[in-house]
Amino acid sequence: MRSLHYAGKWAGSLRLRGQEYQLGSEGSTGAFGQVRFRGTVEIPAAVGPDEIEVSAPFTMTGSLAYGQGADGFPIVESMRGAGTATLTFRLSPFDPSAWQFVRAAYVFESLARLAPSAGRA
Repeated sequence: MRSLHYAGKWAGSLRLRGQEYQLGSEGSTGAFGQVRFRGTVEIPAAVGPDEIEVSAPFTMTGSLAYGQGADGFPIVESMRGAGTATLTFRLSPFDPSAWQFVRAAYVFESLARLAPSAGRA
């Protein structure tokens, strides 16, 4: 599974270090970014129930640009994470031998679990 999301399509706000930023906006109170999810999942043959859920581990990388730095350009920070993705599929109304994607839910692990152990490079 691979998924790429751009914050320009997102609505709402982001609170970072006590400051509120508007997603999809530019300027000193704007924020935008991108995230990339990667993982592998096996989907069973399209027989049986009308809807299925499958889960698999994933990793996430991305970047967030927000506000304005001293140089007048947005401040850019890298993001990373990992966890478990749950994907939901239903039988396709157009082809009963195929699944149709419905939704994905990403549950992130604690950052402490992602940090390298002491003594490891």
